[in-house]
Amino acid sequence: MQPASTASLRVLLASATLVLALLLPGAAGAATLPSGFSETLLAEGLTAPTAMAFAPDGRLFVTEQGGRVRVIGVDGRLRAAPFAALSVDDRGERGLLGIAFDPAFAANSYVYLYSTATAPYAHNRISRVRAEGDVAVPGSQTVILELNPLGEATNHNGGALHFGPTASSTPRSATTRTAPTRSGSTPCSARSCG
Repeated sequence: MQPASTASLRVLLASATLVLALLLPGAAGAATLPSGFSETLLAEGLTAPTAMAFAPDGRLFVTEQGGRVRVIGVDGRLRAAPFAALSVDDRGERGLLGIAFDPAFAANSYVYLYSTATAPYAHNRISRVRAEGDVAVPGSQTVILELNPLGEATNHNGGALHFGPTASSTPRSATTRTAPTRSGSTPCSARSCG
């Protein structure tokens, strides 16, 4: 294995360990960790965490299925007030499922969220809020993409958000991709991009 690949694998394993420590503190204690890894509980008081992302300044933002985004500061303490609270359909595997920071976060303070909206029908969406310290600016939520209506099944909703290697200003998820246009890129659902 090449050194870069080994480093990437270590980062991936460390991230997986971190997710286990956040999501399953009781079950993670029973896990056998590889040599060189340790288990650390980052915060108590989270309710059904679903995703996390580090802000460029080192704060950890954690989404909760019920619609809240929580912040763990660089001091390691969970902030009492949520960063944001969205109204979501959190039945089954629905809810607030993904988070990503804009590549230009230091300049624009944009945080992208993937959630299951309730109106006018249950559907997933990508929206954006603007951060101001440890809270989202009230009224700053902008819907970026509305996906198709969901059926009665409440499982397999995905929701991971990531920016591609070109650091474009369009987030991508497991259920979205980008269609080129004359003025740049436009997000669209996999069904409408062709």
